[in-house]
Amino acid sequence: MTKKNIQIEIQEAFYGEPERAVPWLSVGLGALVGLKSRSLGWGLLTTLAAGAVWDYASPRLVIDDPRLGEIVLRCPRRNPAGGKQIWLTFDDGPGPQTDEVLGLLEEFKAPATFFFIASQIPEGDKLVALRRRLESGGHRVGNHSWSHPNFLRLQPQEVREEIERSSNALKNAFGDLVLPLFRPPFGYRSRVLVEELRRAGMTMVGWSVNSLDFLSGPAERIFNRVLRLTDPGAVVLFHDGPKDRTRLILALGPILRDLRSKGYAFATPTEESES
Repeated sequence: MTKKNIQIEIQEAFYGEPERAVPWLSVGLGALVGLKSRSLGWGLLTTLAAGAVWDYASPRLVIDDPRLGEIVLRCPRRNPAGGKQIWLTFDDGPGPQTDEVLGLLEEFKAPATFFFIASQIPEGDKLVALRRRLESGGHRVGNHSWSHPNFLRLQPQEVREEIERSSNALKNAFGDLVLPLFRPPFGYRSRVLVEELRRAGMTMVGWSVNSLDFLSGPAERIFNRVLRLTDPGAVVLFHDGPKDRTRLILALGPILRDLRSKGYAFATPTEESES
């Protein structure tokens, strides 16, 4: 395995499964300190201290940790005909390549949910065209904040303003396509965010499959990861934001084709299913 591949594997471990990777890092750090200090006590103390820090941080940084409050991690509905239903979700848009993503989704008749950053909503003819494509494809829109901040660093009033400002802008732009759903930037959560969403009558939505399409490496890695981890009821995370999404574009068509061939049905949340 090349040095580049090792770096990619480490990245994927920390971004994809931090709940496993970080505890091992704590043990490794403790062992290193113990060896350097030639003291078993210092090694154990370092491991315990790192573990305590992670125990505090974990519910805020790991999307499927339920300790801060309820979060939707799985598609709660199933195809009544017996098919396997999943949600495709896209974060960080609208972006320059959102149209390409929509084209692929239209080709495979795959509706998706777009968690938009409201400050990036286009204006004029571009907005009209985007809304038309979303509506014709059966897509839905969720809230991904106004400016994509780290919510762990915000004061309560700032949290409320991010949610409300984004909700108002999305509703004005996309009307009935918008559902009362919120996906936290980076997956980071705080008790204040949980309480503000409850007050606003919104549901927090996470994911069960992270495509890691924002990391480096060939598009084939995105394809292999999504196909390996997707199962009935999965919520799959992609990104269509303003960064270069060429790897996603290359991987998305083959992913949709393969999932269709395996009998998966693509769906979006509805207000009824989330209430």
